[in-house]
Amino acid sequence: MRRHQRQAKSTVLILCEGPSDVAFIRHLVQLRCHLPGAAKVTVRPAGGKGADNVIHTLLGTARCQSGFDRLVAVCDADIPASPAKKDELRRQRGHLVVIRPHCLEGLLLELMGQPPGLDSAECKRKLRDQLRDPQDPASYAALLPDLARTEHIVLNELRELL
Repeated sequence: MRRHQRQAKSTVLILCEGPSDVAFIRHLVQLRCHLPGAAKVTVRPAGGKGADNVIHTLLGTARCQSGFDRLVAVCDADIPASPAKKDELRRQRGHLVVIRPHCLEGLLLELMGQPPGLDSAECKRKLRDQLRDPQDPASYAALLPDLARTEHIVLNELRELL
């Protein structure tokens, strides 16, 4: 009698700029990774300070905690990554996902059919009253109930990496 071997799940490490980004990504993971055989996803904040810090923290974490099949840096578009950091991430076979326009709040406004602000601060101001708790993944479910079926270039890129 043959023994059934379990397929190993792939493991993904995602680092985001801040706690709101982490909550949003965790919401996407809940929508996407509940099926059998789905990837095991770890999502952590990098403490802000732009894309270079997110990439630096991601690669440092991956060196200390090996075993991840995929590395993903999720960064706002307002402070882009330097070419050197992008190259370093690419050499480690990591992926960079840039949230556009400007930041997470700009993306959310766009997904809701509202015009995003001119910069990150304006996007945050416009969304403040509509989002119950930006650090709670359930807030994104309430804000965007059809997110699982929503098509957007940034969402599609994230879905491919999960």
